Amino acid sequence: MSEFIVLTRAIHFGAVLWLFGEFVLYAVVAGPALRSVSEHASTGSRELERRLIRVAGGCVAMSVASSIAWLLLEAANMSGTPLAVAISGHTLDVVVRETLFGRIWVVRLALSLLLSAALWFAWRQQSGRKDAILRIGGTLLAGAYAATLAWTGHAVADTGADRFIHLGSDAVHLIAAGAWVGALPGLTSLLKRAGDLTRPERFTLAVSATGRFSTLGMFSVSALVVTGLVNTWYLVGSVATLLGTDYGRLLLWKLLLVAMMIALAAINRLVLAPRLATSAPTTIGSPSRRALAQLRRNTLLEMAGGIAVVGIVAALGVAMPAVHMLHREGTPSMTSEGHVH
Repeated sequence: MSEFIVLTRAIHFGAVLWLFGEFVLYAVVAGPALRSVSEHASTGSRELERRLIRVAGGCVAMSVASSIAWLLLEAANMSGTPLAVAISGHTLDVVVRETLFGRIWVVRLALSLLLSAALWFAWRQQSGRKDAILRIGGTLLAGAYAATLAWTGHAVADTGADRFIHLGSDAVHLIAAGAWVGALPGLTSLLKRAGDLTRPERFTLAVSATGRFSTLGMFSVSALVVTGLVNTWYLVGSVATLLGTDYGRLLLWKLLLVAMMIALAAINRLVLAPRLATSAPTTIGSPSRRALAQLRRNTLLEMAGGIAVVGIVAALGVAMPAVHMLHREGTPSMTSEGHVH
């Protein structure tokens, strides 16, 4: 059962972070970049809006499907009954009404429905109103959808002030991860389209967007580091538990992947982004074109690292925190709550 919960959690986390990242990319990176470099911003904006609605719609659908699967699996896990029995109306009703996981699940389902309505409404509007709905309403709803994942984690087991600090840290951690890792697929798409020699304005857009994304990445990484330290304090506690438990060693793999991603992001910001604008993008072999190709490869590697990190987070979420495990390596590690560390 735990393997299926890990899988559904990974899919759900990935869909939610991607969803928020797409809105952040549109609102903070691609949209402003387009308005700053293009004389035909309205035409380009419609292209960005269509992509956002299409991708965000797919992410919402994926997140809803995975959340339903997650609820059913958690119902079986909490009740200790086979899945076929757990999906009966009575068992699900008890899980939804009488557990924190169930109540948060209902809140997050409502957010997903509001997001669906916002996307549909934006699709029906003219470009000006569509931009406002997506940039403001969509980003706020997607951010809330990502942040409320914190209430499915280990932080809800804390008490007093620790609970609020840990929940707040988890929520910021999720927001920062979505703004960075969740935006990478959209950035990759921009970089791919920038390779079209017949559309030089796409290259110019990619140059501006890359600079803006690098700045966004700096703030996101800083937030991830700070909140990661807070979460590690609550869930690991010491070097001994970090090195001496399965949970701690899995967390070390996550940290290694994140360090690799940060190194790639630093190369992109300090080396490739400045080189991208050094010459006119008129020929395939120009320095700026070579920088574009390498930047896209590095972004794809960052995205692959992000996917692996989401998988590790999903696995950490069904494990007992390391701070409780040093002398209990032989006990079952399944919990009924998730984890976002």
